[in-house]
Amino acid sequence: MRVEEEVPVFFRGMARMPAEGIVTTSMGYLRDEIRPGETLPGIAARGLPEALARCDEVLLSFAGKLGDTILAFGAVTAVLKYLELIRPERLPVVRVFGPHAALFDQLDVLDLFDVRKSASVPKAARTVLIGDRQGVSMGAQADVGRVLSIFTCEPEDPPCWRSGTEAYPALPARYFLTIERRVGIRLPDEDGFMPVLHAADADESADRQTLNVGVVTATSWPMRKDYAQPCFLDALRLLGNDRGQQIRALIVPGMEGTSTSELDTAPSGVKVELLRDAHYSLAAQSLAECDLVIGNDTGLTHLAAATRLPNGTGPQVIGLYARHSHAKWRTGLPWHHALATAFSEKMYREDRCPVRDKIDDRAFGVAAEIGSIKPGQLAQAASEALGTPAEVGQ
Repeated sequence: MRVEEEVPVFFRGMARMPAEGIVTTSMGYLRDEIRPGETLPGIAARGLPEALARCDEVLLSFAGKLGDTILAFGAVTAVLKYLELIRPERLPVVRVFGPHAALFDQLDVLDLFDVRKSASVPKAARTVLIGDRQGVSMGAQADVGRVLSIFTCEPEDPPCWRSGTEAYPALPARYFLTIERRVGIRLPDEDGFMPVLHAADADESADRQTLNVGVVTATSWPMRKDYAQPCFLDALRLLGNDRGQQIRALIVPGMEGTSTSELDTAPSGVKVELLRDAHYSLAAQSLAECDLVIGNDTGLTHLAAATRLPNGTGPQVIGLYARHSHAKWRTGLPWHHALATAFSEKMYREDRCPVRDKIDDRAFGVAAEIGSIKPGQLAQAASEALGTPAEVGQ
């Protein structure tokens, strides 16, 4: 197969995908045939489970990129689920540390725990440290008592796990299942591998006849991963024409910003607003009130997918993927979709990373260019994600 001849494809959100045709690592057992709380066959659990059984506190310390932190919540969920299973009557304190500590306020998986922020602990306290590379380094230097065990969330590490005919390619599921194997017990996942963050109640005064669309133009690499505002707006023009609706586009830019002249060029039928210089918590609230979010493959798009309103509703989210595996770099939530280039699909099927594996995506030409995704294709994907007007935002 010559990847150059392939075209971008729309992929719906799901935590599991058929394992056939993709590179996976076998878990060695049929996970669905094992009940939560049962011991995993053939798994020699040691280190982490003993530490979690004895610890006085679990320190969650994340200081890296926003998107990496959000997707690492799969590991956080697995650790908390394990603690609820093995010591429900004596849960340890959970302490959060680092620049992303506020995100944990929105996680209902922490409801049963005594959560503290950067509080001093007794020197004799026994700690399990969970975090990314930067956060673990910060946490190890803080006043954390005696560290019994460390789990570092490195996106490059967890494989695409396979159980039977099913694979779990999304990064939160990879982390969750890696922790599950480390502790040696089948963990409950009735709520999924990726926890949901809860926003505040929506503004009920919003015009529901208008299609509210969040547009995340922020990106960590504008030269290679930015779909560009004009292309996003052109797609919205086509979407509005197809649905016969006025569209309000809420643009969430990155550091590169958006000029007033760019806003003045919005197409007919699309009203543009700009959320400038907003903290990501404010951006998440605003995006949660939209019907649809479309955005570059970046942390704010992941955050929009992870955030729901208190009643459980929120936007359908479509991330645009040019370089990296569209399945790995998603939450795995059913409303988090991908519109991906042929190169991104290749990275998914081979479970490879252009950075880690030193693959020059430019050698693949148009198949790896985000510009190969045409506005009409994005409009069609958005229409499929939204379904009928009555389903918007559900």
